[in-house]
Amino acid sequence: MHPTVYDNIKTVVEGIHYDFETENLIKIIDRNDFVNLAKLSRRFEILYSSKISNELLTKVTLVFENDDWVHEVINSSEDEGCSLKIKYYLHDIDGVTLTVDNINSLLNKFFWNFNLTIDKIVRFDENFEIYYKLTIAFNTKFTENDYERIEDICIQNYKLLSKLLEESKKGEIHAGL
Repeated sequence: MHPTVYDNIKTVVEGIHYDFETENLIKIIDRNDFVNLAKLSRRFEILYSSKISNELLTKVTLVFENDDWVHEVINSSEDEGCSLKIKYYLHDIDGVTLTVDNINSLLNKFFWNFNLTIDKIVRFDENFEIYYKLTIAFNTKFTENDYERIEDICIQNYKLLSKLLEESKKGEIHAGL
């Protein structure tokens, strides 16, 4: 059996992030490659922080669902693909608030050429600190014809991570779990 579109795209995503780590730009904290045998689906996750600071965590997730697998492997379709999500884990301190406008502005700057769904979850801890989990879902399936787009997403994601860290150093955003 030949590698699926998931296997090939996962190799690209993983390789780019290991290149970033080799260049001392990020620190990979965790990686997972899940196989759900009951549903015939796969999910790859890579969690990392900036090499400069581990206050902001980013998780890139690649998903290959059952329908995609069936169409590619059984029906020999080449149009199936993987979905991609990026999650940021941040928190505000000292009365600094990460606003929806601030988030949208940054995302539009770095991912302007992609159709996105953005979810923001806010919670408070016992010390009344605000924690954010920001999820960006790309509203498209990525195929083997999208290697350059995937590489662009990973590069823009690193630039966004750097910008968020820069803002946190100015006291505008403090990030972390």
